[in-house]
Formats: sequence, structure tokens, C-alpha cells
Amino acid sequence: MLGFTAHALTQTVELRDDELEDARWFTRSEVAAGVPLLPPNQSISFSLIEHWFDAAGERPLRQILGDTSWPASRGGGAKS
Repeated sequence: MLGFTAHALTQTVELRDDELEDARWFTRSEVAAGVPLLPPNQSISFSLIEHWFDAAGERPLRQILGDTSWPASRGGGAKS
């Protein structure tokens, strides 16, 4: 698995094929507030989000979220 970072030239997101169902930008405030739900913290996608988030120099993302995994509604997490 590979992960890459890049700098966007525009804030407009265009879906050009059927590979992605949705694509949106989120602010650090939204991520810290739990919008959107993040992938598991051991995934490459989480590492890329964490790298971007932590670059702001504020509190690290893992410190804000703690040791969380996918909520039960997203196909994982604790079951009762």
C-alpha cells in the first residue's frame, strides 16, 4: 500500500469517473470535532490525515482523538 501527499491548486473537487462516490475538503476544526469519521489509526489513510493535521503545530491529532477505532456503525469497533 502506498500513500502520497500533494498540494491542491484549487478548492474545487471534480469527480471525473465512477471510482469515487464523494470527495470533499475538511478543515482541521472539522476533523478535530469528528467530522468526518476517520479511518482506523493504524491505516495509511489515517497517517496521511495525521501528517496534514499535525503540520499546523497545534495539538496532535492522536492527542485529540485518543486511541479510537472505527465506530460500530462503520463496520468495526466494540460490539455490545
